[in-house]
Amino acid sequence: MVIIMNSLDSIKRHVKLMVFLQKYGEGYGEEFASIIKSEYKYYLRNLRFASVYFYQIFSYLDFFKDNKDVYRALLGKLQDYFSLESKILEIGCGSIPAFARLIDEEQQSLGSGTITACDDALITDSLGNIELYKKKLTDEDVSRFDLLVSTFSCNATDKVLAVARENKLPYFMHLCSCNHGFSSMTDWHNNIYHQAKMDLDPGAVLDLDSVNLAGKSFDYPILIKTYRGR
Repeated sequence: MVIIMNSLDSIKRHVKLMVFLQKYGEGYGEEFASIIKSEYKYYLRNLRFASVYFYQIFSYLDFFKDNKDVYRALLGKLQDYFSLESKILEIGCGSIPAFARLIDEEQQSLGSGTITACDDALITDSLGNIELYKKKLTDEDVSRFDLLVSTFSCNATDKVLAVARENKLPYFMHLCSCNHGFSSMTDWHNNIYHQAKMDLDPGAVLDLDSVNLAGKSFDYPILIKTYRGR
């Protein structure tokens, strides 16, 4: 019976992925869409080797089990520091805005709050109540937002820090595993942490946190800028 149920689950996941690729595969490009189709089972079993593209797809399709969804873990951590009943801007949301999707679901349940997400790699222009922009954030007016967020922030990291500094906004930023030209990932993380400390405006506080999940260590730092006195 267990073997039959596992087989049925596998078939259901495969069908969901095929429907997903029929709808969004072109956005990934033919070559990468083919890789997703042929290798998703391997990466689902070996999350420690998977890229952020697979994390987003697995979360979006609800493939994760046993609390292995890093985006759900990050959502819980976000709620430890901030209310979701806010106007939130996600910078660098990725091809499929998996984190914004979870925020949107919670906001709909609460009946309050908004989520806007931007990335020039977006492959969809509609998802729930999310306000989506297929572009990199440049010099747009962000004064209407209460909070900045970014997961696996990678190339969006400097933009989050700059926008937060220029607009005196709090942020929740989960760093990536790249080294960005430094000798190691840890050196880059340390550099960003010191830069974030230097960028703090009066009244702001910088916290350091992380999440860890079974099957993959996601202990990349989460930098959280808050205004506790407000």
